Amino acid sequence: MEAHDWTLFDNYTKKYYKEQFYQKLTTFKPNRSNLNKIWSHIKTLLITVRKKTVPIKSFSPFSSTHDFKQVLPSHQALSQLNQIMLKFRSKFIRTKLWPDPPTWHHHLFTISNIIWDHHLSPVNFSHILNEQNVKLIQTLLKQLYNSLYKRVDLEIYYQEQ
Repeated sequence: MEAHDWTLFDNYTKKYYKEQFYQKLTTFKPNRSNLNKIWSHIKTLLITVRKKTVPIKSFSPFSSTHDFKQVLPSHQALSQLNQIMLKFRSKFIRTKLWPDPPTWHHHLFTISNIIWDHHLSPVNFSHILNEQNVKLIQTLLKQLYNSLYKRVDLEIYYQEQ
């Protein structure tokens, strides 16, 4: 909220406080039951004032506006890389359920396109998956994901400026 919004909130709170005779709450004796009553009145006051003064922005699930993160090419690449990384989870590696060769070659093509399109430092992945190199590939994918993630953060930061 901006300073102007806080001023509106403050002014309306004071007005509502006076109109609803909330000053009578100061005369209550300090005990548990009165504390619950006071808290209930304060909550009512805050909710009512919030509804009147705090700007609320709602989006329809049917609207055609998308979050700008979804439109960024690097965010789409990050999503693709995340899908590939999910196939290299530790439980899949332990049970030797990594991608088969045709799928891995397709993933390699996708990874090389991501590296090329986003000007990331080149990474050499093995063309064959086996027990000796699958953990290394998992580590390389994580490093690639982290560098792309940093790039997405920068793009979002510069777009918000």
